[in-house]
Amino acid sequence: MARVGMGAAFVFMLLASVAFAYWSEKIDVYAIGSDGKALKNATVDVVYQSTKCGDHVGISKQTDGLGVAHFEFVNTVDETFNPACVEHSYTMTASLVGFSNSTIGFLNNSDKKYFIRLPLLQEVITVVDSSSRPVSGASAAFAGTMFSSDASGTIYLSLPSGTASDMAVSYRGIVRALKVNPSDSASITVTLPIYDLQVRLFDEFGRRINGTVEFGGDSQPSTSTAPALFPRFAEESAGFSVIASGKQKIINTTITSDTLDIYFDFAAPSIRDVRTAPYGRDSVQVTAAVADDGTYASGLASNPTLGYAVADGGYTEVKMYPASANTFEATVPAGGQNVSFSIIASDKQSNVNRYEGTYSFSGSAVVEVEEKPSLHISPLHLIGVFVFILVVVFIYQKIKEQA
Repeated sequence: MARVGMGAAFVFMLLASVAFAYWSEKIDVYAIGSDGKALKNATVDVVYQSTKCGDHVGISKQTDGLGVAHFEFVNTVDETFNPACVEHSYTMTASLVGFSNSTIGFLNNSDKKYFIRLPLLQEVITVVDSSSRPVSGASAAFAGTMFSSDASGTIYLSLPSGTASDMAVSYRGIVRALKVNPSDSASITVTLPIYDLQVRLFDEFGRRINGTVEFGGDSQPSTSTAPALFPRFAEESAGFSVIASGKQKIINTTITSDTLDIYFDFAAPSIRDVRTAPYGRDSVQVTAAVADDGTYASGLASNPTLGYAVADGGYTEVKMYPASANTFEATVPAGGQNVSFSIIASDKQSNVNRYEGTYSFSGSAVVEVEEKPSLHISPLHLIGVFVFILVVVFIYQKIKEQA
């Protein structure tokens, strides 16, 4: 058994010592644009003969910032036994945004650098926020290919030369459409509305207050001296849940700057100058000045309500109607009886104020007096009568003299 094992080992060593003929290659493939400049992120495929006749494999890599992809590969077909089928060449193809081009490399070439030209130009887009700081991770899409900005906010795009291309630069929920013609300019700066957002809370009189602001599960305190801070806020429209002094508000708003001010209304509307007066034969008119005070008050939710009960009757509510600026009125059909009433006013933050009052009807009847014509003699009438008497006397005298 020992002899058999030693013999097998000897045979194995003998076979392993046989030197097979093969070749290896180490190449650099450059993707360049129509201007001869390097194209980043191009896909380079190298196809070569691998282990046997008719057997080919491919290697795929992306070009780096210098537009180059490095390859090393080996053809292990034994040239001693198969000299007719051994290939001494390989095919290289570069492609980017729907454009491609190929070339052939040969084993006996002394220069192992290959350049594949594509009808593209590289466009540089710099993405910055509202403070001109670079935005890393922004993306630009063209022809199904996504390009991302690096730490300096730079996106390297490869676009068809001599034509305007439509694309979009995006970051989280923000998208900006662009039309780029790489033959027109070397670089473009895109400013996205990304802010270090500060949220301040105020009462209805403009005084800073304490509270909490929540967005997307991130809750931040806002105090009278320090606002809630949301760094690199990248939403053009956002909803916030805000709580201050036990009152909650849901704010849906558009973000247009780095500061968002939110106002709370804690005070109920005021009810002043309540007046009552008889109206017609047996009704009562109730008038009041109602306003939601404060520079930043939420405003009345609707016209105030007048609730009333006549004598011992049931309770009824009616809407008061505007009589003038901030003044409202309503009429109660009292039927000449006493009235108890309430004025209810609420604002848009659900603060409610209520005024209670009564009116005691006098009960005195209103008597209508029939108007009769009265004798009225004017001075002109008196003069006319006097002249008439003089004329009559004059005629009488003349008749008497003739007689």
